[in-house]
Amino acid sequence: MLFSWTKNNVAVGFVVGERWLTSAWLIGYKSRRNRKGNSILADRQSTKVVMLCQRPIYTHNHMSLAELISSNLNQVILKTTPIPMIKKPFVSLQLPERLYETLIVEKPNTLKLTGQWAAAALADAGYNLNEWRWDVCLQGSACVFLLVKMVDLHHYLQPLNKAGCVPNAVSYINPERLVSLDNHLAPQYTGMTVLPDPIAAKQAVCLAATGLGYIYA
Repeated sequence: MLFSWTKNNVAVGFVVGERWLTSAWLIGYKSRRNRKGNSILADRQSTKVVMLCQRPIYTHNHMSLAELISSNLNQVILKTTPIPMIKKPFVSLQLPERLYETLIVEKPNTLKLTGQWAAAALADAGYNLNEWRWDVCLQGSACVFLLVKMVDLHHYLQPLNKAGCVPNAVSYINPERLVSLDNHLAPQYTGMTVLPDPIAAKQAVCLAATGLGYIYA
């Protein structure tokens, strides 16, 4: 079997909890296989969890947390052929769950989803847009907003920026919507739930998977 690396072949997801920092490293690759009864080679996308760990962080401040994340990113852990070195990973970060708020708004059928409409919907709900950072996605006929206060976001991102490891994405994976995770990553993920916080472990894997182009939640 021959392997060829994808554009974002390495991704890591960090989940910052109240007691634990969870990190999950994934690699994504394409395997080329002969189709049965046909000489045409077909590409098949695959993923593998290569590292999953949790470290206590309840004694850390935000700067030492940034140093902990930075040291994790600087570890060379991938020695898989054909390239025996780690490429720059896609980094996703989830802040403590208490910092996130969600707002669900029914999307009018006659209105397109635009930034102006979304801003107006948040303003109508009482949010000061100068104080909140937000993103929105469609789930059926509903618009689901994910919000975090700018001051909280800056509180975490400023030390990460100084440490040179600002994340590519800041998001939140709802643990209630992780049903498809086991189906897509088994058996590589099987047996790793012995960690102190298995829910955060699944969230970290999902965050990393989004960096590889797979959306689980």
